[in-house]
Amino acid sequence: MTVGETFRIAIIGGGPAGLSLAIGLKRKGFQNLIIYEREIDNQGRHQGWSISLFSPDGGLAFIEYLGLLPELSAISFQPSFRALDGETGKTLLYRAGNENGRRFKRGDLRDALYQVCLREGIKIIWDAQVKSFEEINEKVYIHFIDETKHQTDIVDLLIGADGVHSPIRKQLTGDVVRSAGFNSIVGLIKKEADGSNNDLFEHELIQNSGVLASGRNVSCWYAHHVLHDEIYWSLSIQSDEDFIRQHTNYDKKKLHDLALEYSKKFFPLIQLLVQRTPIDQMQDCLLFKDLDPMKQHSSGRYCVSKSGRITLIGDAAHAMIPFRGQGGNTALIGAWNLSDKLGTLVNQTNITNDEIGEVLLRYENERIPVGSHEILESRENAARFHSSNSVTNFFRNTIMRMINLKIQFDDWFYKQS
Repeated sequence: MTVGETFRIAIIGGGPAGLSLAIGLKRKGFQNLIIYEREIDNQGRHQGWSISLFSPDGGLAFIEYLGLLPELSAISFQPSFRALDGETGKTLLYRAGNENGRRFKRGDLRDALYQVCLREGIKIIWDAQVKSFEEINEKVYIHFIDETKHQTDIVDLLIGADGVHSPIRKQLTGDVVRSAGFNSIVGLIKKEADGSNNDLFEHELIQNSGVLASGRNVSCWYAHHVLHDEIYWSLSIQSDEDFIRQHTNYDKKKLHDLALEYSKKFFPLIQLLVQRTPIDQMQDCLLFKDLDPMKQHSSGRYCVSKSGRITLIGDAAHAMIPFRGQGGNTALIGAWNLSDKLGTLVNQTNITNDEIGEVLLRYENERIPVGSHEILESRENAARFHSSNSVTNFFRNTIMRMINLKIQFDDWFYKQS
């Protein structure tokens, strides 16, 4: 029998990274796969709102490689992107939507990947919260919080895809989740059947757009999801982790009042978005957290354990705040890289510890430094977009205008050629 038939792989975490990795591994020939997900079902996890994937250097390329783009195109669209001066509303940077980028609602993307897993016979166990792992000889023993529901599983390879609060990451490295110093108030506007808010949905700075507006100590992201007829907005405030709770106790009316107060720092359209958001459509706040970049061991590995048969992908490996929009892209490219590398072993009749260690070492050295770079860049972007320093803001806006000129020139040149 081959490694593809006998080698047991457990993926902890059923988000886009874990699900796409499982699909990639199944397509490579691995049959003995299992996903453990902590939520009770595929609708249980709060998904955030949207995720943008790109090609050829982002997660959309993996979706294309898996042959899923035609299927997933039905739940996504090609959005434009704008960066605005938060005080004046003037466009600093504009990029039209094209075939190299698609935006999904997170829940839609996850559910679509879940359905693919079911179709391909990949086993997913819900309500399975992992407590810890144990390594005995060349096996990894997975222990669960509720042992009455889930008995210890013994696997040949454990892959943590279980997010920023990963118990696998914590046991491996001892790393602690850190508050990023930015927290968001969030609202949702749904298109009214009577057309009473059509003016918002048809506004040139809203329609089919994702928009970032930078203010002073606060920034605003809003986006129109054309398939769901919704506008989502988020006011992120540079603040202590407990700031929003202390001011609102997460009461929807108080959240709306606080958002109204901070919206006054922006040009009138953003104030209007907040004003016309129904109080009952105020959403869960976003308390941004990340993890410091992983440290490389003298062995060359980043995920060091006794058996050498544990690794991490996605936010478990490189959790980042969303101010570069690269979390999902980095996660899916990592899943592609890891599935490709493990796929080189699938037809062997046996596999040594050295062989699996070499594959994981190459994966970690190619992808974890990339994720570490994105963590630091995301932190720097967050500081830029929330800066109250006039000089910093001037240079930030000037750089975006220069990028915009290059985009316009490239588009013109492409049309001429």
